[in-house]
Amino acid sequence: MFNRSTADDKSLLCLDIGASTVKACVFQQEEKDLELKGYGVIPQQHGNIQGGSIINLSQTICNVQDAVKKAENMAKKSPKYVVIGLSGELVKGMTVTLEHKRGKPQRRLDAQELKTIIYELQWQAFDIIRKQISDEMCIDETDLKLVNASIVTIRVDDQPVQDPRGLMGEVIVMEIFNCFAPRQHFGQIQSIAVELPYHELRGVFIQSFAVCHSLSLQNTLDSAILIDIGAGTTDVCVMTDGKIVGNRSFSLGGNSLTKRISYELSTSFDEAESIKLSYCDSELEKKSNKVIHEAIQPDIEIWISSLDFCLKELPMRKLPEKILLCGKASMMKEFSDVLKHHDWEHHFPIEGKMEVRQLDYADILHGEFEEQKLAREFLPMVAVANTAYDLLYNNSSVEAILNAIIADKGV
Repeated sequence: MFNRSTADDKSLLCLDIGASTVKACVFQQEEKDLELKGYGVIPQQHGNIQGGSIINLSQTICNVQDAVKKAENMAKKSPKYVVIGLSGELVKGMTVTLEHKRGKPQRRLDAQELKTIIYELQWQAFDIIRKQISDEMCIDETDLKLVNASIVTIRVDDQPVQDPRGLMGEVIVMEIFNCFAPRQHFGQIQSIAVELPYHELRGVFIQSFAVCHSLSLQNTLDSAILIDIGAGTTDVCVMTDGKIVGNRSFSLGGNSLTKRISYELSTSFDEAESIKLSYCDSELEKKSNKVIHEAIQPDIEIWISSLDFCLKELPMRKLPEKILLCGKASMMKEFSDVLKHHDWEHHFPIEGKMEVRQLDYADILHGEFEEQKLAREFLPMVAVANTAYDLLYNNSSVEAILNAIIADKGV
């Protein structure tokens, strides 16, 4: 057997509850490097999760418990804290820009004043964003739960700063990101955490937000469109000039292509999935490749149209010229091909040619990461762990003040 971690142990259990699999990973942070200690993957029964919504909660809980057991057995430790990554149509977020005018601009800004400013601007952002998402999702505002909040940028008299404490100035401008999910959906996530004895739910993070936050920490990209193509949904998050504009999702992912192949070839879903994976790995004959390629084209066309619609919902003056792909289904070449050849200029203001590539571990992490242990489909999960360490354990950061304010409010 192995030891339970102590409260000061910085090991972390991270969960990704997807439509095709449940993944669990045990991470340890050593200085600034993220180390993988163990992982477990359990296949989901078809239909357990649809469109990001948990349909079969009891079976999903069993799969989570099995995945956690595998991960902890490999790591030979059981972390006290658990974080969960969310995705799907039921989670939406956006960024708003708000300002605060100080009464005494010649006085240096201290910690207490900063806390007051963040409190004021966060709850303004909360009201604005919750109302818009309520209208978009046709859900009453009181039925939405705040899942994530982040201060994207801070400016003092139009000068960008990381931390305004100790500075003088009159106008404080903050760009604040808030993300919401229906309370019923969030309640199911909490129910899963409750069924993990000796563990404490430390946080829930939107996976696409976590990837963009990790990108911003690395300062590798100022502007990009992140597209996470999972089994059941495609999640989109846009970052411009280093800030997260917002995220959207739609119910079309790898399973839709599997269903199309199943229908066209008159075979079972499981057999069609096996054929699809062989197609991705270039293991089919040339004639079979052509059959699969032609069969899935209608779904690819629907997919790119759905992506256009999601992007048009977000407030952008111009479209970023880089697209980063992640998620198991994103390895199908049809997705990258349609993105490269899409008529972006017809739909959006864009200055150059769109660059499309796969997201890599080096994009989101400092130092070296043993990526040979994990396939690319684990990238969003690794980003969730990286974001959790940054936002939950860096107690001196401005983000920590925001998190404490939200925790006190209990929204």
